[in-house]
Amino acid sequence: MPAKDKRPVCSEVYEALRKQRHPDATGVSEEDLKRFAQKVMVLPDGCWQWIGSLDEDGYGQFKWGRRRRAYRVAYEWTIGIIPQELEAEQSPHSVIGG
Repeated sequence: MPAKDKRPVCSEVYEALRKQRHPDATGVSEEDLKRFAQKVMVLPDGCWQWIGSLDEDGYGQFKWGRRRRAYRVAYEWTIGIIPQELEAEQSPHSVIGG
């Protein structure tokens, strides 16, 4: 069993994800939202900086069924499935937001 993450849940991120959850984001549990929110720090300008683990390319990663890039998970949870013709991009320096 993996060790529990001791970081506090960022309530601002948790509430934003919970309230803005897209109807197509099925299978997202409250525990998933809390785990994600533990790995985000909100910067003064409102951007979300990923403080969780990074993949080999330096992108934030989050396990939701399988390992996925964190910015894609946030997009799919709040906006919906990313169409094949649209490529979601992450802002520089592991920051989700803009």
